[in-house]
Amino acid sequence: MANKTVIEGSDNVKASQLKELFRQIDEKTITGSILQAVLDNKNPFGVDTPTFVGKDILNLVYLITGGGDPTLTKQQLWDWKNLIMCEISSMRNIYEKRNPEDNMRIYYQECWEEIDKAKDDDALIKAIGYLVLSIQHC
Repeated sequence: MANKTVIEGSDNVKASQLKELFRQIDEKTITGSILQAVLDNKNPFGVDTPTFVGKDILNLVYLITGGGDPTLTKQQLWDWKNLIMCEISSMRNIYEKRNPEDNMRIYYQECWEEIDKAKDDDALIKAIGYLVLSIQHC
C-alpha cells in the first residue's frame, strides 16, 4: 500500500510520502508558510534553486562512474538517483521554457521522452545514457 500512487495524474506522489508530510505537519516541523510557498510555486526557504546544464550532468555522471565509460550501474543509480534526476529536471526546465521551434529544445525532446517512458532502473539507465551521449555530441 505504501507504494501506491495516491494523487491522480501523478507518477511521483506516494501514500508513504503523504503520511510523512502529515506527520511533519502534526509535529509542526512544516509550517503553514512553507506549505503556502510550495502551493504558490515559490521556494519556501528563500534560496534560489540552482540550475544545471548539460556539462553539469556529464560531470556528475563521470564523477559517479569514475570517468571513462559513463554508463551507470544499478547501484550507482540507486545511490545517486535523486541528485541525477534533479540535475536532469533542471536542464529540462531550461530547454522546455524556450520557443517550441528552438533547435536545442527539439534536439533534447527525444531524451526527455525516453526518461519519461522509463519504467524500471534498466530503462532509466539506458535513457540517462542516451541523454549523456546526446550532450556529448551536442
